Amino acid sequence: MEHVEFINKVQRCAELGKSDVFEQLYDAYGKKLYRYIYLRLNSKEDVEDVLSATFVKLWEYVTNIRNQK
Repeated sequence: MEHVEFINKVQRCAELGKSDVFEQLYDAYGKKLYRYIYLRLNSKEDVEDVLSATFVKLWEYVTNIRNQK
């Protein structure tokens, strides 16, 4: 999935207000992000914290977009 496609999915998630689109984002990027973060932190617990925080921030962003419309 390219960057533009990712942005479009985030915007669609915000517009529709559906968590299934958000789940698709997690399914598409969760493992890749996990591996990327693990290579830098080398700690399973830290990776899980950072990954969770990343998707919470994404969800907050989506919610903010939705509330602005």
